[in-house]
Amino acid sequence: MADPMERLRYLRAASVPTVIRPVRVIQRRWKIAAATGVMAIVAIPYYQSSMVVEASKPAVTVQRSLQDQWPDIWMVDQSETAESYSNGLRIEIEGAVHGPRRSYVWLDQATGKVHTGGTVPVGIVYHTTESHIAPFDRAHNGDLKALGRGILSYVRDDRSYHYLIDRFGRVHRVVAEQDAAGHAGYSAWADSRRAYAGLNHSFLGIAFELATEPGAESSSVATPAQIRAARELTEMLRSRYQILAVNCVTHAQVSISKITDRVGDHADWAGNFPFAEMGLPDNYGLPIAGIYQFGFGWDHNYRTTTGARVWPGLALSGVEQQTRARAQGLSVAAYRKNAQQVFKEMMEIQ
Repeated sequence: MADPMERLRYLRAASVPTVIRPVRVIQRRWKIAAATGVMAIVAIPYYQSSMVVEASKPAVTVQRSLQDQWPDIWMVDQSETAESYSNGLRIEIEGAVHGPRRSYVWLDQATGKVHTGGTVPVGIVYHTTESHIAPFDRAHNGDLKALGRGILSYVRDDRSYHYLIDRFGRVHRVVAEQDAAGHAGYSAWADSRRAYAGLNHSFLGIAFELATEPGAESSSVATPAQIRAARELTEMLRSRYQILAVNCVTHAQVSISKITDRVGDHADWAGNFPFAEMGLPDNYGLPIAGIYQFGFGWDHNYRTTTGARVWPGLALSGVEQQTRARAQGLSVAAYRKNAQQVFKEMMEIQ
């Protein structure tokens, strides 16, 4: 079929869209056990177990998130160099650049149809710059300022993010909100209403000036000023665009490798993002859309990098993938092949 939309409709024709909901299915690869109130995931041989897994808690979280209430935050003052907002947020806007005009596709979970022409941001992806970081102390003040200026210039030239938060907690607009930035690349996320492939256009990108990925030249933690600024920025953007809390996630949760067809191509904010400090639920517990929605896999390195906060979401992703395959009368392998093809078709027309 020459028409990409027709190809997408054909691929979805046999599917029964499924939202995350309480299910009882056989999960043979991972055993989930509650011990002292903490969820533990233990690898066991495929042939030794058939544990019943309940997916009810993430389902409740998703449904409750769709009833989000957004505070009324407004712009108090604007000049040629800065904007200030009613929640204390200040944004440095001098030097902000433009990217491609925002326009994206999405898949309607209820109908299985793909729509085009989205222009309003629907989510936030949190990143780290993985740049060289100086110790955060008085003796390195000059280095901190110089490194901050350098990374800001670099990400503006590269149109990498919509916002950068430097080590001092200053919020810099990088790319205009109405435009796309190249922050997420090959990526996916979904809520119970819509699924998105390629988040450069549909999600806003917020980067912390930090280096946290394994093997980075240096490592760092977010400063209190960065966390405070990120919370204020998150509040403002969610208020402005009515962004669901469930769609505020990290780069490690959404990225997909073109080479291996596995999630977790990037590991920034893999398992230590301060969701609570952002005023958000711990979205690490949500199933990974790249797995259950679009059929991609994951490996031991991803589980090791992300850690225990992500494991329940990984297990639920596998459960939901099996559930959707069964609902469509397909093997898991066939479901994954079809779902990945839908993703790739959506990326082509993005």
